[in-house]
This record gives sequence, C-alpha cells and structure tokens, in this order.
Amino acid sequence: MRTLSFVVFCSLFILISGCGKAGPAVNPVSGTITFDGKPLDGASVRFTPKSQGTGELAAGSTDASGNLTGVKTLSTGDPGIVAGDYTVTVSKMVSKPSNQTYTKPETGEVIKVTSSEETVPVNYTNIGKSPLSAAIQKGENKLTLEVKK
Repeated sequence: MRTLSFVVFCSLFILISGCGKAGPAVNPVSGTITFDGKPLDGASVRFTPKSQGTGELAAGSTDASGNLTGVKTLSTGDPGIVAGDYTVTVSKMVSKPSNQTYTKPETGEVIKVTSSEETVPVNYTNIGKSPLSAAIQKGENKLTLEVKK
C-alpha cells in the first residue's frame, strides 16, 4: 500500500510540475508615441496581429513623455510581445464636463454627469483603418510611432 501511495504521489507531482505557462516567447518593447510631434500621454495602445497565427494580441499605454509602458501579451500577461507583424491602434479618452445631472434614487444625491471624448483621430483607433504598424523581432524592439491630425 505504501508503494502504491508513493507511486501515485510521484505521478501527480510530475503531472503538476509539468503544467506551467507554455506560450510563444515574448520580446521586450519600448519606444515613444507622439501626436503632431508632441508626446502623447495617457493613451491606450493595442497591437493586433496582421495575420492569424503570426502573433498574439498585446496592449500597453503611454506615460507623460509618450513612452510606451506596461506592454503585455494579453493571453498570458507576460511583459512584451510575440514576434510578428502588427497593426497598432491608439486611443486617448478624456472626460469632458456636461450640464446633465443624475439623481441617485436610493439617496437623492445629485451627481454631475461627465462624458468621454476621443482625442486621437478616428482612423488611429480603428483596426481596419490605422496606418500604424510594428514589426516585432526576436530580442529588444524600440518603436517610434507618430499620430497626425
């Protein structure tokens, strides 16, 4: 009985230890995004493979200097992007004040409603129209992307 328990334990250990994240290798990505020559801060950036099976969806954002930050492959959460050719979309939403209000039924509290407005031209936010692309190679990648009005 001890031998059987030991064999079962070892078998389970081998099975469990072999089940880790096993995906394609990701590659570090850095760089900047500008809007009419000025750093684009607070933007969401999405990398979509141009062809099925040649990469994986990835996303990141930009900081106050327009630097790409937090770029991750979405399927695994790994920092970086799988090698391949990508269409890049960029979006930056900003809140804008409104004259509308909303009253919470439970408390009667009046809340001022805000709306969001896209500040990047629509063709850069649309996967089918974006002129931006990135060829991600094995190893480190430094991108420079320009959004224009």
